[in-house]
Amino acid sequence: MAFSNIDRSQDIENSNSEFLVKSTDYCRYFEIHPYTILQRNECWTCKYSNFAMETGSFTDTGLCRYHIISK
Repeated sequence: MAFSNIDRSQDIENSNSEFLVKSTDYCRYFEIHPYTILQRNECWTCKYSNFAMETGSFTDTGLCRYHIISK
């Protein structure tokens, strides 16, 4: 798993669609996913991300879906 720890807030502000993020990236729009017990402000625990966890094949690269879900 790659650890990039990049603040993606600017990317969200400059985008109007989903985009790729690493699991350890973060932003100021973070909201904890309702099904996680982990208290980490990283993309992989955010309700706006999609890392295909429901398929059982978790990857370290996922999609930030803030602009799709937050509307």
